Amino acid sequence: MLIYESLDAARAGEPGLVVTAQGEHAPAGTFEKDWGYRLRGAGLPGGEIGWLLTFAGLGSGFGEATGWLIAYEIVHAEKTGRLAVLRRGWDARLDDSELQRVRQIDGLWDGRRRHDNGEADLDVLDAELQGARLP
Repeated sequence: MLIYESLDAARAGEPGLVVTAQGEHAPAGTFEKDWGYRLRGAGLPGGEIGWLLTFAGLGSGFGEATGWLIAYEIVHAEKTGRLAVLRRGWDARLDDSELQRVRQIDGLWDGRRRHDNGEADLDVLDAELQGARLP
């Protein structure tokens, strides 16, 4: 997993990645499909609300769509600008199957429950996902 300290750094480090700041919507021809939030870890602050995990890329997000599995750091219900890239070359088929598989792992994370300290650690989830881990 790579952590970028700003969205601009993420855009520069991941050519083609379209990421949005707080209050922005994904531009036409791009998508963000949220898995859920409340992931903790990966440095401070990153734990007051946690990380929002999402599949982002070009196209509709369905069918043959490809992109990145990313996480926006969320503090006090707003994006901070920090961004984690968990996987490159992520596709819609893998996104659907991994989302279902991860949510079925007992005690890991389902992305919906509310716990003040987060539900699961972003690093643990990263290790559990299929595909090549980033350095």
